[in-house]
Amino acid sequence: MFDSIFNTDFWQLEYFQNSLKDYLTFLIISIALLFVFWIFKKVIVKRLHDFVMNTKFQFDDVLITALKTISSLFLCFVAVFIGSRYLVLGDRLDQVLKGIFAVLLVYQVVKFVIVFVDYAVKANLEAKGDTGSKTAAVATKLFAKILLWSLGFILVLDNFGVNVTSLVAGLGISGIAVALAVQNILSDLFSSFTIYFDKPFEVGDFIAYDKFLGTVQKIGLKTTRLESLDGENIVVSNKALTEAVVLNYSRMKSRRVLIKVGISYDTPVEKVKKVSGYIKDEIDKIEGITFHRASLFTLNDFSLDYEVVFYVNDNNFLTYVEKQELVYVSILERFEKEGISIPFPTRTIIEKSN
Repeated sequence: MFDSIFNTDFWQLEYFQNSLKDYLTFLIISIALLFVFWIFKKVIVKRLHDFVMNTKFQFDDVLITALKTISSLFLCFVAVFIGSRYLVLGDRLDQVLKGIFAVLLVYQVVKFVIVFVDYAVKANLEAKGDTGSKTAAVATKLFAKILLWSLGFILVLDNFGVNVTSLVAGLGISGIAVALAVQNILSDLFSSFTIYFDKPFEVGDFIAYDKFLGTVQKIGLKTTRLESLDGENIVVSNKALTEAVVLNYSRMKSRRVLIKVGISYDTPVEKVKKVSGYIKDEIDKIEGITFHRASLFTLNDFSLDYEVVFYVNDNNFLTYVEKQELVYVSILERFEKEGISIPFPTRTIIEKSN
């Protein structure tokens, strides 16, 4: 029945190389696809969203988010583009439609993939919460998006008939030139990745770099900021930090302390022999300190010098200073009790009379 209707002279009338039957087929297919896409967006995706909200998995939430990135404009064009395959189009118009479809398709695919990239970065880096992880997350997403959009751009150009091989070779040469021009910036960016993954230090650590001492406040993409003991803000490039020797005091389990104590040459030998024991006794009384050794080390010009070594069982700098002060005070009190004096440098001048 339908064949007899569509085979009438009316439906065989042609306009721009297509019959009315062809135009009707185009409309029916396009409208049918639009309806299917509408059902997909408004019904299926919505119900899937309501369903995954009650699950414990996060990946299905990401999948729904990715599906929501598919724009209505893209779906409308897809419906029209598929329907237009049933029409005879001019070469130029056909190329324009294919070009627009390629651009929209690549754009949609890249947006779709970026959702999963963001999820992977968030789950593996941002979830840790520290500043270093957030910095690495920003850099990772930036590089991933640049790579994806670059690949998409090349695919679009290839679809338009551009010689991609020559273009990539040209971009490679240009990329080398650009890389040489911004090599310092790129070095700092890659150094920030090195700092994050190798973790020579983290935010909050007390470090020494070159002549500077300070607490790490922020690890950025290009620089790391330290707060000195005087409160100054020290900005150091990440490249410099990865190439230099950095002392991380926060990673120490204890601090080794070496001090020197001198006593007078007037001290009796019997007491000289006991000084090491006196020092050990006083250090052992101080909590949080482990005595290592105390020994007569040097017969100096003005004093008998003892070298004392002990460990402060804490990596905090202020604790180290406080414990060292307690050691000095305790030794002075013991020397005072035992009648041992610490000499001042003196010089005796003997005058000879004629």
